[in-house]
Amino acid sequence: MSKTPIKAIQFSLYSVFLSFVLTCFSAVVQAATLSGKVTDKSGVPIEGANAMIFQVVNNNLIHVGAIIKVDASGEYTWTVDDGDYVLRTYFNAQEVSLEGAPNSVLIQTEDFPVTGNTVRDTIFDFFLLSGKVVDSNALPVTNVTLETSKNWSGPEQGARGKLSQYSISHLNQSSVTDVDGRYNLLMFSTDACIASGFYPNSDDCLYDITFR
Repeated sequence: MSKTPIKAIQFSLYSVFLSFVLTCFSAVVQAATLSGKVTDKSGVPIEGANAMIFQVVNNNLIHVGAIIKVDASGEYTWTVDDGDYVLRTYFNAQEVSLEGAPNSVLIQTEDFPVTGNTVRDTIFDFFLLSGKVVDSNALPVTNVTLETSKNWSGPEQGARGKLSQYSISHLNQSSVTDVDGRYNLLMFSTDACIASGFYPNSDDCLYDITFR
């Protein structure tokens, strides 16, 4: 009966271990990137916006990766494994330099697959509502606070059943009339809300604005 030398067995086990380590290292090096940009509808980056990702695991959203506050490029990127993900992007008026910026705003995507390097941008498709507040004598009224909010889900829905989400609010004096009584409010389109089918009555997509 032939016998295998102990040193040969040890060398063989070492080779298997080394091969395993190199395979794992290779897998890490070759991990995919999920990247994109936060912009307005004109393609201008929104510096100061925040982006975060969730992996869909057993139909639950598990936060993975760091929360990224984007710089002047508007870009974000994470290293991720292949799987299904949801991207959430948000900011408030104090974090950005946008005329008429809301007190808070959020866009969350439907779930989407990541297989290899994937690019997924976020576009805040704002419209600017502007106007003027005057008194009974048509004189401008300054320091009037405007408040309104709206949120809905869909119509985008991923394979895992996660609907997109949209939320916007003008509160806490995020919009106040200037010395000429003028105001500016960045808003999501009412048509986008109606298209979602979230509200049974399309009139529920209209904004109610309170002047204080």
